[in-house]
Amino acid sequence: LARDIAIAERTTPAVERDLLAARNARLESANARLQEILAEIRRAILVVHHDAIRLIAPPEKYPESIRHFARRPKLQFRNGEPMKAELNGHAVGIILKELVRRAMTIIRNERHVFEATAKQSLSGNMDDVFTTADTKAQQAYVKSLGECFPSYTIVAEEGSVEPLVAGPLRPGAFFTVDPLDGTRAFVRRQSHGVGTMVALVEQGQVTSAYIGDINTHEIYGYRPGSHSVHRISEYETSERLTHVGIPVAGQYALLRDPPEAYSPSSRALLQNFKSYEVEGGSIGIWLARLWKREVGAALLLPGVETPWDTAPIVGISKMLGYRFYRPSATGGWLVHDPIITERTSHRDHDLLVIHERDALALALSPSN
Repeated sequence: LARDIAIAERTTPAVERDLLAARNARLESANARLQEILAEIRRAILVVHHDAIRLIAPPEKYPESIRHFARRPKLQFRNGEPMKAELNGHAVGIILKELVRRAMTIIRNERHVFEATAKQSLSGNMDDVFTTADTKAQQAYVKSLGECFPSYTIVAEEGSVEPLVAGPLRPGAFFTVDPLDGTRAFVRRQSHGVGTMVALVEQGQVTSAYIGDINTHEIYGYRPGSHSVHRISEYETSERLTHVGIPVAGQYALLRDPPEAYSPSSRALLQNFKSYEVEGGSIGIWLARLWKREVGAALLLPGVETPWDTAPIVGISKMLGYRFYRPSATGGWLVHDPIITERTSHRDHDLLVIHERDALALALSPSN
C-alpha cells in the first residue's frame, strides 16, 4: 500500500501537467482560429442589414468561413448592390394582412378619444378632416413597410396637410396607404363605411391589395402571385370571392350620389337594373358590396383619383373579373383602363364598374 501511494504521488503531477498542456494547446489553437476569422471579417467589410449580408466582392473571393454565412437561409450575397429583402408572395401577403389588422385595432381604439383637425381637400378648400386615428394608423403602416421593404416608395394620404411620400424610389414599385378610408363616417361614428387600405403596385400593375372593414373586422384582398381574392373574417375563417350569376334585371346598382347628378348614359343604364342604392363612406368598403354580389354594378361621378384610393379597388376588382367603362360620345360605353401611378389625377367622366359577364349581358363589349 505504501509503495502504491508513493507511485501515485510521483505520477499525479505529471498527469496533471500533461492535461493542462493539452488544454492550453487547444485554447491557443481556438484563439488563433478566432483571430483568423475576425481578420477575415474585417477584410470582408460586411454590411449587415435586415438579416442580410452584402460583400464588396463575389463570394468565391472569400474564405470558407465567410462563404459559410451564404448558406444560412435568411442571409444572401449581393455583389456590389444594396441588399434587398427577397420575400415570396405568401410572405408579402402575411405582412400586409398583419398591417391592416394593426391599423384596424388602432382605429377602433381611437373611436371615442380621437381628435379631429381640418385639412385641405382635393378641391383646394379647407373642408376636409383628418384625425389622430388617421395619423396613428399611417405611422404604423409607414414604419413597418419601411422596415420590411426599405427600397420601395410609400405613397400615403395623411401628411400634415399634403400627401406623404416616404422612402427611396425604386422605379415603378411603390406601396399606397389609405390609413383611414371614410374619415367623415368615422367622425360621425357610423357603423358602416369605415375602412383602411394598402396596395402594392409594380410596373403599373396592382400585385397585391388589402382592404379592412373597421366595423365588421373583415379583410378583403389578395397576395402577389395569387389568382383569388379572399374575404377573411375576424375569426380567421376565409372564403374565396366568386361571381354569382344573377340576371341584371334582378340586381341593384350602387351609386355614391343621386342619379340626377350622373350623365345621360349612366341614367339610361340604370333602367336595366331593378333599382339603385345611394351610399357614401369608404370607397373600398362601398365597392366591397359589389365584390360580395350584394349589388350588380357601381357608378362613380367624375372626380379626383388618388393612388391610395384607386390602387386597391382597381386591383381587387380586376382580380375578380370586373371591368371599367366610361360613357362614349354616342351614348354607349367604352372600356376604360385606370392608370395607377404615384400621382393624383382627375377623371372627367362617369365610371362604371361591372363584372365582365354582366357587361356582356348589357351588350357592353369588352372590345368597344
